[in-house]
Amino acid sequence: TLWAVKLAGMLPELHVCLSCGVSLDEEGERAFFRRGAHGLMCMDCKRTLSVRDAWELSRESRTLASQILRFPVGALDAQWTRETAADLRRFLQQQIESHIERRLLTVPVLEAA
Repeated sequence: TLWAVKLAGMLPELHVCLSCGVSLDEEGERAFFRRGAHGLMCMDCKRTLSVRDAWELSRESRTLASQILRFPVGALDAQWTRETAADLRRFLQQQIESHIERRLLTVPVLEAA
């Protein structure tokens, strides 16, 4: 799914804040996303813009996404937790829905499986 989103041109930069350009790779820097926004934002921008409807994309999820984009799945050294998978799934779903400007009908079916 991550590759499909990237190849379609819908995957934003995972290492910089969409609003201010600060590096999200810095120690302790948190990253957030929200429906309709085409990228991640730092904690300062989230606070400054008074964004309430945002989810955090954990450092573990961002690291895993970067590895998935660089290496074959079999070569990944990261452990996939249920939380990390849910985190990435929610992020990718919102990015796709934002670009196609409608809700994905298959999401409830996939989550029920």
